[in-house]
Amino acid sequence: MIHFLYLPAKPVPLSAVTTRVQGADYASRFTPLETNIIEQHWNALSKKNPKVFSKPNGLGTLTSTQGTTFTFQPTEFKTYAGITAHPLRKGMMAGMRVSCVGGVVHLKDGSCILRNRPIDVSHPGKIDASFSGFAAVENDTIVIEKAIHAKLARELNITPKDIITLQLTGVHEETEEDYSCMFDVIVDVRLTKDELNLDAKQYFFLKQTEVPSFIKANKKTLLPDGRATLFASLPSALR
Repeated sequence: MIHFLYLPAKPVPLSAVTTRVQGADYASRFTPLETNIIEQHWNALSKKNPKVFSKPNGLGTLTSTQGTTFTFQPTEFKTYAGITAHPLRKGMMAGMRVSCVGGVVHLKDGSCILRNRPIDVSHPGKIDASFSGFAAVENDTIVIEKAIHAKLARELNITPKDIITLQLTGVHEETEEDYSCMFDVIVDVRLTKDELNLDAKQYFFLKQTEVPSFIKANKKTLLPDGRATLFASLPSALR
C-alpha cells in the first residue's frame, strides 16, 4: 500500500526536506529466536551470493515525520532482507520502512525512461521507474543526493555533468511489498535516447502525457514504488 508523506504541488529542491537518524539499531527489538532467524537467512543469502554485503547502521528505517523532517532509526540490509523474507512477530514488517530513492529521468525530447526489472533483482519482470535503490546513512542523515548519483551512474551511465536539474517530487512509504520510505525525484538531463544507448529489452520510453494512462493500464505489472514515483513526477494537472 502506498501512502504519500510529502507531495508538493510542484518539484522542489532536495534541501526542502531534512532527514535525521537516531536511536538504537532496529534489530535491538528482536527476541533471541528472531535474531537467530535473521542470522540464518543472512548466512544462506551470503552463500548464494558472495558479493552481497551489509553495513551495520548503514541504512535507516522511518520512525516519524514532522512537516518536512523525516526521522529514521538505524538498520542494515541484513535486517531488512531477513524481515521481508520471513514472517516474524506482528508489526516487525509493518515497522520497517527502509530508506530509498527512486526517480524518473526526463530526456532532452521530454520523454521519460521506464524499465523492466531484470531477473537477478527483486520483483523480476515488474515495470519500474527509471531507477531506484537504497539510500545510505552517513553522519546521522540519509544521503539522498549521493544515492541518486550512484544509481544514475551505475544503472544509466548518467553523470552529474549530464544533469540539468535534480528535484524532489515527493516522499512515500510502501507497506506491503518493499517496506520502503522512498524519496521521489525528477532528473532532467541533456541527453537523447541514442546518446544513452540503453538495453532495449530492459528500458523503454514514454511521453509525459502518456504516463497517467500508462499507470492506470498497468496496475498489476507496475511495481508499487515505481507507480508512486511516476505519479509524483507528473504535473499537478495530470495527477
